Amino acid sequence: MNAMFCNANGERRYKVNVKRCPLYAESLEQQVWDEKGEPDKKSGNDHPNDAGGYFIVKQFPIVKPTGRVTSLRI
Repeated sequence: MNAMFCNANGERRYKVNVKRCPLYAESLEQQVWDEKGEPDKKSGNDHPNDAGGYFIVKQFPIVKPTGRVTSLRI
């Protein structure tokens, strides 16, 4: 999900309209992380973030590129 907000090339592919989704925007701003780098679920303010994550996974799946194997006859 982080790469959708800003990837290694500095590209932003996912933007939130603050006027149309104020609760989601606020939840993203208020997200707390624990010592292990995981979202802290204790605050109870993570439900909109989880829903946004499910949307991203569904709409923008990570697809591993595959190659073709061709045989050579000598």
